[in-house]
Amino acid sequence: MTVKQRPRIRQSVAVEAFGLPLELPEGLLTCALRPATEGELRPPTLVTVEPDPIAPWDVDRVERVREMQHQGRVIWSVDFDQELGFQMQAPGLATMVVTNDGLTVRCAPVANTADIAWSAVIPAQALPLAATLRYLEVLHASAVTVDGRALVFCAAPGVGKSSLAAQLVLRGAGLLSDDAVAIDDDLVVHPSTGAVHLRSAELERLDQPARDRLGIGADTRFDGRAVGSVAPAEPAPLHAVCLLERAPDGPAVEPVEAVDPAILLGSTFNLSVRSPERLLRHLDFCARIATDVAVVRLRITPGIDAVTLAGEVLRCL
Repeated sequence: MTVKQRPRIRQSVAVEAFGLPLELPEGLLTCALRPATEGELRPPTLVTVEPDPIAPWDVDRVERVREMQHQGRVIWSVDFDQELGFQMQAPGLATMVVTNDGLTVRCAPVANTADIAWSAVIPAQALPLAATLRYLEVLHASAVTVDGRALVFCAAPGVGKSSLAAQLVLRGAGLLSDDAVAIDDDLVVHPSTGAVHLRSAELERLDQPARDRLGIGADTRFDGRAVGSVAPAEPAPLHAVCLLERAPDGPAVEPVEAVDPAILLGSTFNLSVRSPERLLRHLDFCARIATDVAVVRLRITPGIDAVTLAGEVLRCL
């Protein structure tokens, strides 16, 4: 008879990410997180690790609201049940359930999967979803603070959001996120985690002191990228939204005078929450940014790399 091992019980810690107070098992996430704010009155989102697999949901009741495929194989999916919430599945890694109020994230890793492999899904997908359900807006963007003001960099994957954020941090900026940031109703930008992800080409441009400052060790690699960690910055008011793009020519930094809110809609991180209330709230959010916040275009042209662009950002913004 095979005796099933009981999961190791870990003490919970109180931290913050994506504008949410959190309670989660100690050591579950290796990236740096801000400690919980003293006197926080809102209930925390509770992250738990289940000892058993989460039972499949009734396919007749759920709506598949998101799915990603690679070479014909599903690598990520989100199903919605009006009563149970959202079930997120990363085949081979974990299944997670986020309740409709965003107050609970239940995680069931695949047996014998190391924490470092599956737990990255928590800040990458589960917490942004919880933040959206708790009335914050999450943008697919990197972000830093400069002189107590937040600069947010929106771009398509692979354009250079993380590289630009890393170069700004090396010049004294505070890191809010290198991939996704949460913004509240007062247009205050909240940090996600202190994780820094750099592709090999960008890593090769950094000397050892720069790698040390970004917390990148010799063996800290995940999903083909080097992973570092720095202390997340304090939340800061949104100063500018920067639309980062690769272009054959043009100025490195150019103000956008007339902003189409539809451009900002394309930067939303969470596509799973589709209630009419949330969609109207998101439209209003984008319209407010278009009218109340500076929007600039940042161009990576031949001869302009993340190092040079970071200097231009600090000079102009």
